[in-house]
Amino acid sequence: MPHLVTQLSDFTIHHRADLDLLVVRWWAEYRSLPVLQQEHAALLAALASHPTSRVLLDVRRHQLPHVEPAAWIVEQWFPQAVAQLAPRRLRLAYLLSPSRRAALQAGQALHPVVAEATRPHQPYDLGLFDTEGEAVRWLRERAPTAVASRAGGPAAAQEGKFL
Repeated sequence: MPHLVTQLSDFTIHHRADLDLLVVRWWAEYRSLPVLQQEHAALLAALASHPTSRVLLDVRRHQLPHVEPAAWIVEQWFPQAVAQLAPRRLRLAYLLSPSRRAALQAGQALHPVVAEATRPHQPYDLGLFDTEGEAVRWLRERAPTAVASRAGGPAAAQEGKFL
């Protein structure tokens, strides 16, 4: 049974003890970098207070990805979360809408940020998924180290083919 950890205006974090993961959902479109930073600070707090390093991030309602927040997440938040969870390995499964996946593929300005986030040998696991079931199954796997994408599997994601 999900336990509500945090609720901001358009953002919730639930702890799923039965699945050993946090479920983060955005219920509205991206608003601003300061709001996103506040939401990610709440996620860090939830990770600190719950014994999991697995996170499902439902960004299906964020239709158009923006470069500034994506860069902040990759350059600032990921390293902070990795350091906080050490020695546990951070595992992030992003649940994407078809329009968001298409925008990631078409958005030339985002390609360097996504390439950095998904490059091999990152100190975290990152997956991009079209369905929640696939995302949860991947999160619960024991020891994957590759970037995953439902659109083509780990090898395709590492080669940037999901873009």
